[in-house]
Amino acid sequence: MEFCYVCYVIKSMNVRNVALFEQSKLDKEAAWLLGFIFSDSTIGEHQGRTVIRLYNKNKELLDNIVEYFGLPNKVTKQVNQTTTVYFIRFGNQDIVSSIQAYGFQKDKTNLCVPDLDDECRKAFTLGFMQGKGSFFREEAGNYGFKIIYRSESFIKEVAELISFYCGVKVARPHCCLIKNYYSCQIKYVNSDCDRVKEFLYSDYLLFNDLKAVDQNTE
Repeated sequence: MEFCYVCYVIKSMNVRNVALFEQSKLDKEAAWLLGFIFSDSTIGEHQGRTVIRLYNKNKELLDNIVEYFGLPNKVTKQVNQTTTVYFIRFGNQDIVSSIQAYGFQKDKTNLCVPDLDDECRKAFTLGFMQGKGSFFREEAGNYGFKIIYRSESFIKEVAELISFYCGVKVARPHCCLIKNYYSCQIKYVNSDCDRVKEFLYSDYLLFNDLKAVDQNTE
């Protein structure tokens, strides 16, 4: 049985604008959101404009992100064949261009972790893990944390960062077809999972063991 304990608590309110992701002004809060965008977003066209959609199954979380960052966005519901997800659409072309400047693109197989300063790189890693990771428990009693992503090169970089920030061994990606897509998975089990969880409890958002929701849309 797989489960993900997720309940997000945002500590303070802050108003942001279209300069949110400008490299010269990027702070750790915006870097966290950038990591979250890299975790589960798409880029495409909508009414003749390039737009980025940030997906999550937790509507409350997306509502909090909109409020926290002062975004002029609304959270939209999308019903698929088997699941219901929500998304924020980034349509402001300055914001979209700023996100693309960090290497975010439609083809996720070629993504790389952006070149950021130490504080922002840590926040980016945390945002990506909280957006894409999930906890699980196996019948044998083992428990762990896993991340599944399309880009093997990106997940290898993330594994190096997790090793550095959490004090665990560098996880080796296991790549295979998942839901008809080539994806790569890294896992942290038992004591390594405990160290990862300590990192996830830090800073901007908190995991709460009372709520079990699988956040991934892929």
